[in-house]
Amino acid sequence: MSESEIEYRLKFKLIEECHELFRAGSRDEFLKESSDILEILHNLAQEVGIRWEEIEETTESRRLGRSGSRPTEAFSKETSIPQLLTKESELSIIDLIKRELESSRVLYIASAFCTRSMLNLFVDPFLSFSARGGRLRLLTSVMNNFNNLEDLEQFCSIVPNMELRIFYPASSGDRRDFSVAPPPFHLKCYLFEKESGDHSLLIGSSNLTGGGMLNNHEWNYFSNSEVNLPLDRIRSPFERAKDEYNHYWLLDTIPVSREFLEIYRPRWERTRALRSSAVQTIQEIVESRAVPRPVQQDVLRSLADKRKAGVGRTAVIAATGMGKTHLAAFDFHNSGFKNILFIAHR
Repeated sequence: MSESEIEYRLKFKLIEECHELFRAGSRDEFLKESSDILEILHNLAQEVGIRWEEIEETTESRRLGRSGSRPTEAFSKETSIPQLLTKESELSIIDLIKRELESSRVLYIASAFCTRSMLNLFVDPFLSFSARGGRLRLLTSVMNNFNNLEDLEQFCSIVPNMELRIFYPASSGDRRDFSVAPPPFHLKCYLFEKESGDHSLLIGSSNLTGGGMLNNHEWNYFSNSEVNLPLDRIRSPFERAKDEYNHYWLLDTIPVSREFLEIYRPRWERTRALRSSAVQTIQEIVESRAVPRPVQQDVLRSLADKRKAGVGRTAVIAATGMGKTHLAAFDFHNSGFKNILFIAHR
């Protein structure tokens, strides 16, 4: 085993033992884990060519430099604590983003869906961030024709140093075929790059929308500690995420150009109209009392007869528009069952 491999494994073992010390619940466990850590530190110092006496001298020098302060005051800097953010968390995802912006120089956002109303909540912190020289990148998609790109473009024009690009990889070579929808893009991440090197990463399920940030049950994981460790000996998780983000940004995205908007706007308007129509149709169904049509009544009688005869599985095959969904609902109502499972490909 090479010297570099031994050093790497000792450092990894040190992390493992520190985790065990953190979980120590008794005096004996604390003594055991502390001694394990001390042994690893001795071996690691020897491996990198540092005498233990040098470490003790440095420890004493640093202790004297903190003379007059209590030990706990040496750790007044905010502790790096990874945490899971949920709807019930005391710290909201919005407040966390605002807090992290205060010490960042670049914010990289990837969000499949964005809404202007949600971005408006960040106008003041984004403007303050930009005034300090901070740069902000927003990478989003046209998946399901959800995003109103003109709204997003207008918002970005308000905030200096804010850039907007759309995930739209080339279909062949450098050519992009806007008549074909791009591959699905479903990232939700926020990368906070800092001068200190103590970068932070927020990744999870929340889009930059009111639902994602405020209303839905979402899970998001935040860390400003282990994401900065090069655990694979090459790059830290933060660096890997940043490199992947920049790869998308440089090679697989397009700006919001007039040419693209002219193509996308009709799609967005058509999809918005369909969504509105679907919501209205669902509401009408909920408010009305549907009655089986004659052909459906025949099928329902046949299904009921099969059930009475002890047949546990049946299939109904009918053409599009014959009302199979309603038929399933009618039969479920007649069956007396308590649950129903609908399976559809989309």
